[in-house]
Amino acid sequence: SAGAVITLNRPSYKSVVELGIPRHNIHITPNYVTFEDEIQPIAKHAENESQIVTFVGSLIKAKGVYTIVEVAKLIPWLEFNLIGNADRKSREELLKYIRKAGLNNQVHILGEKSHCDVIDALSKSAVFIFPSEHEGFPISVAEAMVVGLPILASPVGAIPEMIDAPKGGYLISLRDVAGYVDALKILMENPSIRTDMGKYNREKARLRFDYLAVVDQLCSIYGKAIKLQQ
Repeated sequence: SAGAVITLNRPSYKSVVELGIPRHNIHITPNYVTFEDEIQPIAKHAENESQIVTFVGSLIKAKGVYTIVEVAKLIPWLEFNLIGNADRKSREELLKYIRKAGLNNQVHILGEKSHCDVIDALSKSAVFIFPSEHEGFPISVAEAMVVGLPILASPVGAIPEMIDAPKGGYLISLRDVAGYVDALKILMENPSIRTDMGKYNREKARLRFDYLAVVDQLCSIYGKAIKLQQ
């Protein structure tokens, strides 16, 4: 009996349709991000020589952090920063896995950070990696787009709608370690490709995911739903 149903991505839209909800009552609306003045795009710096690959999200298996460790084994000259929270057991298991692989000096668990610190870490990175297995609309991917990073991610949830491959990055199959390795090598060997992808992502984020753009969509949906109920 809802006047409107809001979903974050096409898979969710399809699931709601299958429940029997009329299509005209279903809307796809993204989460929003903000373009703060202090967030300067990496794309402004054509010679971004950072050797850091960053992940932001929960440090659990379902987010693909173990895939990142496997990727790191095959690219020993890159550093991987993992930012996010985890319960004690998950954190200890991940640390043990990293130590067993001998990657203590290459894969760094930075823990949970403030928003400002996350943006700062992204701005010092070359690539954003996100091999998650289940998603809705990941804010961390959108924020990496705002900063101007190329994205390597799995094609789950809203990610295929967020990242226009190959213009903004590459979509890699679940747990495809070799796929991530190949994509990272391409990006690290071609700074100009990274720059072009970052510019594309930042502009798309500005047009599609900016706070004001998303709020306009939401207000329109609510307005129509209210009229239907009157």
